[in-house]
Amino acid sequence: MAREIVREAPAFDYYVRRVELVLRLAGEKSGSEQKKQQYLTREYAETPRGSRIASISDQARGRLASIRQELQEQGAGEHEHGAD
Repeated sequence: MAREIVREAPAFDYYVRRVELVLRLAGEKSGSEQKKQQYLTREYAETPRGSRIASISDQARGRLASIRQELQEQGAGEHEHGAD
């Protein structure tokens, strides 16, 4: 269905790609499991119902950078062990 929509309206490709990324990040978690995880973030948990939730993009970018760093370090460690 998504491919058909993008064929007819290419501008929607951006949104289709974003949904694909979200699904990859969510993995096997159900919607309720994701909601529980989301509310572990202070900005979500402390925002009164019906209010706008403050942006957490800086936190998300920091977390992504940390994950990337860990992966790079793991990859470097594997290369070092592979040389034995």
